[in-house]
Amino acid sequence: MSPLLHLPNAQANPEIYNFTSYSDGEGTTEWGTGTVESTGVTSNGYTQVKVLTNSTDQSFVGQKFYISSDAEADGTTLYPLYTDAGTTAAGIYVKISEE
Repeated sequence: MSPLLHLPNAQANPEIYNFTSYSDGEGTTEWGTGTVESTGVTSNGYTQVKVLTNSTDQSFVGQKFYISSDAEADGTTLYPLYTDAGTTAAGIYVKISEE
C-alpha cells in the first residue's frame, strides 16, 4: 500500500480510495462507506481529499477534508480527518483502502 502523499500527477490522474467512516477514534461506531479522491493539494504533512460518494449522507459529497500524508490505504488503520491541514479535527475517523 502506498501513502496518499505520493501523488506526482494527481490532477491529471486522481487517485481514488474507498473509506469506512467512524464517529470515534477506536473504530467501534461505524457511520458509513464511500469513496474519496486525492485533490493533489498537500500542506504541513496532510493531503486533501474530496468525498465522491457516501452511503449514509449525501451532504458530504463534494466536501474536502485533510488526512495525514503518511496514511496507508491498508483498510485497517484508523485515521482522523481534519477540515484544514491538521489543526481542526472534523470529528470523523476513517479507514482507507485501495479502490
